[in-house]
Amino acid sequence: SGPGEYSDAEGSAVCRTAPAGYKPRADKKALEICSAGKYSVGGASECISCEDGKFSAEGAVGCTAVATCGVGKYIQSPSTSTADTICGVCTKGTASLGDQVACTLCNGEGEYSDADGATACKLAPAGNKPTENRENIEACPKNTFSTGVSDTCTKCPEGGHSDIGASACDFCGQHKLLNDTLGGCNCIDTFVLDDNNKCTCPAGMTLDGERCVLCEKAKFKLTLGVQSCASCEDLLKGAITEEEGSTTNSSCHCPAGTFDNLKEEDRRCEVVDEGVSEAIEGMTLESLSLEAGFWRTNKLSLDIRQCPVETGCVGGNSTDEDGYCLDGHEGPYCSICKPGYSADAFGLCNSCEMTSANVGSTLGFTIGVILLILLIRFTVKKHKKKKKTDGDDGEGGEDEVDKKKPGHLKRLKNGAKILLAAFQIISSLPTVIPSVALPPNVEDAIGSAQVLNMNPFTILPVGCWSSGFNFYHTLLATTLPILIVCATLFALGQIRREHGGAFFTTAAIAILYLTLPMISTTVFKVFPCDDFDDERSMLRADYSISCLDSDRSFWVFYGWLMVFIFPLGVPLLYFRLLWTKRNGLKSEERADDESLLSIKFLWEPYSPLFWWFEVVDVSRRLVMTGVLSTIQPGSYTQLSAGLIFSFAHTLLVGILKPYGEISDNMLCILSGCQVILFYLTAYFLRAKAAALEPYDSTGMGYVLIATFIILLVLFVSWALHQKDDMGTSSDKIASNVLKGKREKKDKTNKVEVGDVELTGLERNSSSFFASSNPMRDDGLDGAGMTGKAGSKDDRGGGQCRESNWKKAVDEDGNEYSYDETSGRTTWSDKSQADDDGEGK
Repeated sequence: SGPGEYSDAEGSAVCRTAPAGYKPRADKKALEICSAGKYSVGGASECISCEDGKFSAEGAVGCTAVATCGVGKYIQSPSTSTADTICGVCTKGTASLGDQVACTLCNGEGEYSDADGATACKLAPAGNKPTENRENIEACPKNTFSTGVSDTCTKCPEGGHSDIGASACDFCGQHKLLNDTLGGCNCIDTFVLDDNNKCTCPAGMTLDGERCVLCEKAKFKLTLGVQSCASCEDLLKGAITEEEGSTTNSSCHCPAGTFDNLKEEDRRCEVVDEGVSEAIEGMTLESLSLEAGFWRTNKLSLDIRQCPVETGCVGGNSTDEDGYCLDGHEGPYCSICKPGYSADAFGLCNSCEMTSANVGSTLGFTIGVILLILLIRFTVKKHKKKKKTDGDDGEGGEDEVDKKKPGHLKRLKNGAKILLAAFQIISSLPTVIPSVALPPNVEDAIGSAQVLNMNPFTILPVGCWSSGFNFYHTLLATTLPILIVCATLFALGQIRREHGGAFFTTAAIAILYLTLPMISTTVFKVFPCDDFDDERSMLRADYSISCLDSDRSFWVFYGWLMVFIFPLGVPLLYFRLLWTKRNGLKSEERADDESLLSIKFLWEPYSPLFWWFEVVDVSRRLVMTGVLSTIQPGSYTQLSAGLIFSFAHTLLVGILKPYGEISDNMLCILSGCQVILFYLTAYFLRAKAAALEPYDSTGMGYVLIATFIILLVLFVSWALHQKDDMGTSSDKIASNVLKGKREKKDKTNKVEVGDVELTGLERNSSSFFASSNPMRDDGLDGAGMTGKAGSKDDRGGGQCRESNWKKAVDEDGNEYSYDETSGRTTWSDKSQADDDGEGK
């Protein structure tokens, strides 16, 4: 019955005491364990309940204080008397200070917990923010920042930037902007970084407000910086730049049409002279680009000159005078031929191989001219023979040879002389005007026709045979032989005056006539010299000869001597020969005057009234070939002078009609018009060469060539056509006006003239015999009359003049009669009177 006593066996003598953790059963016969929440230290009848804050397990000998959940933990299950407290560990993103029934969430501004069992939440440092689950932090992205304890990162304001995890934004300096793609600050458009990491304007640009702009044209900037652009005007007046934004002072250059004069004190852009390209910018005095056809002495020369032979000067830029020249050319104006080359008629240097071909074409042309002359002569003889044969069939037939008109040979000779004069003037153009502008096909034709100019040195490639042959040698070769030959012929003419001396005199006159233009052109070329800016003075006719040479005075003297002998002496000689015979030359029967035969070459083409006109014609040829060569070659002055002289001579012939045959007058006028046409063409091409199409140039050439052919056809046609009034003299054509007043004559009346007897019918058969009848008085009104020479007849109110008729034979063997008193001429053959009835 004592505390804690029990007896678990019958017959026990002694009661047992309940051990710790147990208590006796209520019947005291056994033990029972203390239930959880109670304990027993033994020897106790009841288990003691655990006090608050303690618990015990079943059979506990004592109570255990309940556990407390410390920091970082939370009470997952609270304690009871029978069980201890169960604590849970706070996970990331939460925290606990202990004895909390739950962990505290880190949801405060900038709070986070990055480990389990956190006693407290952490605060996000600057440059970071908590992750969305608050279990960690993350750095602020670029261009954002956080000063810390913040749930978010703040975006940098405009102009600012930051790296990852920035606690503050950096701001770009002046003229910088953030590069969202690459990051960092980059210079805004048009700016560049300098050595100090500052943005500034690059070379060639200047600051304008908040941006860099290109330097204007005619300005430049050499370095980085925001300073203003420098003006090219300060370096070179009038200069420009090719583009905006120039970065060097060398960009400053002169605009097209000007050049840098390179002067130190007054450097400026000057307007280019004629002959310099106007299409190129940036030229300096040294780099002037010359147009084709122009030349200068050296790269510092401002004396730009047009080349006499424009084709020889290719232009461009060169450091020496030969650099402007076509292959084969060198020297001043590129007018000297290099070894292996020879100049043609136009002064163009051709290789000796090509020159041989050119000589062949010239020889071919010469042979063609000779064959043409032989053909014409053969045709004339055949035509004349046929006429005479037809005339034998019946006296007075219409096909008989007209003995009253000039013979075919005479017509050919006079017409050929007129054409030769014109063709010599035209063929001398390359020599007189080396830079003459003519269509290429005309130049080829003129080059082949140089034989007409009687100058072998324009035909033969002398430069291929002798490199030392110069103009002075040409002068001697063209004057001395002619002078010696003609002097010899004149001397023989005087010595054999009574025995065919006229032939030698005529030959001398003819030689002078043929060669005078060539000689005069050559002689006048002795004098003009060209002075250059490099202190040279060169002979214009041959730029390999210096006018400063010691022997220059001799050649000038020789030139003046030849001027007095040929250009002045020959016209004076012609005039003296004609003047001393003027009385005989005025007579209608001058053809029979043997004293005039020696100078027949001078007066034969002209009517008696114009016995002196050969002096005018030869003077015209001298002016057009010799005098013109003293004027600046190729200048408008030279072309204008040639045009005026040609027009004046043609007009004079048109007014005076000096030739004895109308056909010759017309031929001379037409040939003069042809020369005028050539000068007009050269003038036009000189002014419009740049705009002229090749088609037009070739077409103009064909037109000029056609004029040659037309003149030749007219010349031959008129020479062969005997029944056309074009073959009659000008004074006879005028008498046709009176034809109507003379046709009332009695067709049966006769006029006896010495041994010549003509019927009225025969007189009227001519278109103008009635008005030119030497035996008829002007007072006759057409009434019939018959009379002897020297008799008087009052019928019809008229009266015959006193006359003294004689017979003679012309150069073609035709017999005719002439009146010594009146100078009238008629023909003895009645059949001829029937054909024409013309009196000379």
